[in-house]
Amino acid sequence: MIRNIATNTASYLITLAAAFVMFPVMIHNLGPVRYGLWMLISELTGYYSYVGLAVRAGVVYYAALYLSQGKSRDLDQTLSTAIWSLTAIGTALALSSFGLAAVFPRIFDSTGLDPRETYRSIVIMAFAVGLSLPTEAMNSALTAAKRLDIVNVIEMVTRAASSIAMLVCVLRGLGLVQLSLIQLVTKIILVPCTYMAMRRILPDLSLSLLHWNTDCLKRLGRFGLPSVLIGLGWLVGSRTDLVIIGMTLGVSMVTYYAIPRSLMEYADSGIRAIAWSFTSHLTHSHAQQKTDTTIEFYLQGARITGVAVFLLTAYIAAFGTPFLAVWQGSAFVTGAWQNRSSVVLMILIAAFLPRLIQNMTAQLFFATNQLNFLMKISLFEGAVKIVLSLLLVKRWGLAGIAVSNLIPMMIIEGLAIPAYLFRNYPIRRGAYLRDVILGPLLAGVAAYLAGAILVAWHAPRDWSQFFFEALFALAVGLPAAVAIGTTSAERQIFWRRLMVARQPQA
Repeated sequence: MIRNIATNTASYLITLAAAFVMFPVMIHNLGPVRYGLWMLISELTGYYSYVGLAVRAGVVYYAALYLSQGKSRDLDQTLSTAIWSLTAIGTALALSSFGLAAVFPRIFDSTGLDPRETYRSIVIMAFAVGLSLPTEAMNSALTAAKRLDIVNVIEMVTRAASSIAMLVCVLRGLGLVQLSLIQLVTKIILVPCTYMAMRRILPDLSLSLLHWNTDCLKRLGRFGLPSVLIGLGWLVGSRTDLVIIGMTLGVSMVTYYAIPRSLMEYADSGIRAIAWSFTSHLTHSHAQQKTDTTIEFYLQGARITGVAVFLLTAYIAAFGTPFLAVWQGSAFVTGAWQNRSSVVLMILIAAFLPRLIQNMTAQLFFATNQLNFLMKISLFEGAVKIVLSLLLVKRWGLAGIAVSNLIPMMIIEGLAIPAYLFRNYPIRRGAYLRDVILGPLLAGVAAYLAGAILVAWHAPRDWSQFFFEALFALAVGLPAAVAIGTTSAERQIFWRRLMVARQPQA
């Protein structure tokens, strides 16, 4: 578990570093309109990945179940059925991209953009996404085998390489077609790398097409159907913002919303990097009917992620506006308030906070196959969000889109999910509120106050000032996080192991 968390965190940090360098370079070299088009294409083709979600979700659960029970034949059937089915689905989706590319100019205002570049980029990106579907099934098999660290290492290497290639591409003045080709080549390289890693961890696994089984596919589909509907609700609730902006306000406004939303999505990815590391362990203990161990794993993960959530959101809230000004320029923090990226960011922080806190709870629901509730509330959240977006975007612009996220996320993640958790799992409310909410909140308040006071005293105008103030605030928040986020027993174990490591070896 420690190895999984460490590599997940490292992968997240590499992604964050790549985004930190690439976003301003791409916006500067492509321009806000073409970069907005790139984000919109990535958004639309990214929808394709949700089609195979039912199969992929079932793989993690059933592969972990059969591994813990030693059922090798069932494991072979599960993985063979999943991989070959997703290969066929990916091929069909890739071919359908020609239709999407043809209707794109009729849906979005793409005035001033090269239609051939748009068409080719959509098709190439769709083929890249289609190719990734069977790879995701193999990643799910490694995750079920508790080797998420291998998935992370492969992803770190390929992501770093593709980021460097994209950076060089943009600096040399190349366009979206070349960026799309880099994504496609990356996915092609991932296939043999992931396959070899899976064969090494599961050497007795057979992926013969003869193992493809209709009943197995139905079983995966039945388990995964709630996941698909959950994904659909999340897709409508979280991944339609750029589409609505492009249709109502124009492609030129997409960039000013995409940047703050990307910051919060990276925050969400960072928390999931921790929470996802617990999922296979939760599944194994649940499969062995060890309820106490399952709840213990969950509470430990919820406490750790709670501290990370409040620290992360505190720093984003305190330093978000000066960060945008230094990183992207004054255009993102000035102008009409409703279309100001800094205003959008503050609203999205409040919107994402309950979702970040409940990341660990979602993993518990998946691990214990309690998905019907998540399915219903995700669909409800998505429906409410899409209605609010269409109502508020004309009135409040980009801020209206952000508010349309805030209202349903506060109700669903902030109230409905905790209520269901306490009603269906043996978790004491008092201990949960103390360890997962109130304690981490105090650490976050300390970090926020330190950062906000520094920014109010002297707003950073360059990177040296920004990093100095951010490191000072971090020096205040981290000790509070360690004191609150770890138990006395964990601190004693850490110091004991540290002292042993420092002793000279015979």
